[in-house]
Amino acid sequence: MPLSGTFDTLSLADLLQVVQQNQISGLLTVTCGLEDTHLVLARGDVLALGADDPARLDLGQELLAARLVSPGALQVLVRELPEGEGLREALGRQGGVDAEALAELEARHASELILGLLFREDGSFHLSTRALPEPREAGVPNLVVLARPLRTQGLLFDAMQRVDEWNQVRQVLPTGHVRVSAPPEALSCELPAVRRLAELGEALNVVELCLRMGGNRFELRRQLVEGHARGLVRVEPAAEGGAELEAAARLLEQARALLEQGRHDEAQAVLAVALGLDPDSERARELLTRTRADQLAHLRRKLESHRVPVLAVPPESLAGLRLGRRELYLASRLSGRTDVASLLVSIALGELETLRSLERLVDAGLVRLG
Repeated sequence: MPLSGTFDTLSLADLLQVVQQNQISGLLTVTCGLEDTHLVLARGDVLALGADDPARLDLGQELLAARLVSPGALQVLVRELPEGEGLREALGRQGGVDAEALAELEARHASELILGLLFREDGSFHLSTRALPEPREAGVPNLVVLARPLRTQGLLFDAMQRVDEWNQVRQVLPTGHVRVSAPPEALSCELPAVRRLAELGEALNVVELCLRMGGNRFELRRQLVEGHARGLVRVEPAAEGGAELEAAARLLEQARALLEQGRHDEAQAVLAVALGLDPDSERARELLTRTRADQLAHLRRKLESHRVPVLAVPPESLAGLRLGRRELYLASRLSGRTDVASLLVSIALGELETLRSLERLVDAGLVRLG
C-alpha cells in the first residue's frame, strides 16, 4: 500500500526504519525543495538511486579526490561517455582502476547523498510498494544501479554517528561564514579540503570553499575540523556584512515578496539560491517550509480531491508539446475515472509535486477537471 507524507509528520529516518524492519521493496521518492531523489528498494536495501539533477550523482569530484583518475583523463572519459553509461561502468570497462575501489567509492557517495536527506526538515516522501522486477523498470531519471546494495540498517547507524559528528563540527565551525585558511605546509596534507585551501593561498569562508570544491558539505567541514586539530587550518570569526550574507539577505526579501504575491515556484527557486549562499540560514529554511505549505494549501483548494482530471486533447498530441517529465508521466496516468485523491496515492511523485504538475496541465488547457 502506498505511503505519503511530510518530514514533520514522519521523519525520513523513521520511514527508513520501517522499510528496514519490514524488508519493503518498491520505490521511495523524496522531495526536498525543488529536487526529487528516488531510491529503488529491495527487501529493505537500496539497489539504485536517481535524481532530477544528474550532477548530484556524478562521481567525478570523488574520483579526483581519491586520485583514481587524473583531471585530463576524467575530461576525456566524460566527453566519450556513451549515453546511459555511468563513470563507474566506463572505468570498469576500460580497466586500470580497481573494481572494488570503484564500488566502495560509489557506495560512499550514495550513502552521503542519502544521509544529506536524513538531515533535511523541509521534505516530503512517497513510498510505492509495487513490485519492480529490476531497478530500471522504476522509470526514474538518471538512474544509477549500485554495484552492491546499500544496507538500510547501516545508513541509520551512520546517521546516528553523524549527529554526534555535526555537534563536534559546529564547535569549531559554528556557521558557514567563519573564515578558514591553511599555510603552505598543508599542501602535502592527505585531506582534500585542507590541501585545496592551501593551494588557494587565501582566507575564505566555509560557504565559499564549499562552492569552489563542490561535493558533500559535511565531509568538507569534517576535514577542516580535523585539519584544525592538527594545526593546519586557522579559523577566524565570520566577517560581518560579507558579500554572501548580504546577497542571501536580499534574496530572502525577494522570496518573501514573491510568496505574498502567491508566486510559489519562483519563491522556491529564489530560496534555493539563497541556501546555496548561506546553507546555515534558518530564516531561509523556515521561509521555504512556509512557501511549500502555502503552495500545497492553494493547490488543494484549486484542485479539489473529488474532481476527476480528464485529458482535453488526444493523448498522441502530448509527445509534440514542450512538457516536463512529470507532466508527461502524470498525463499518461489519467484514465478519466480516477479522482485527484486517488491519483495522489497511486503516483510516486509526492502530493506537492503531483498537484504542481496537474496545475500546469490544467492551466495549459491540456486537462480539464470533471
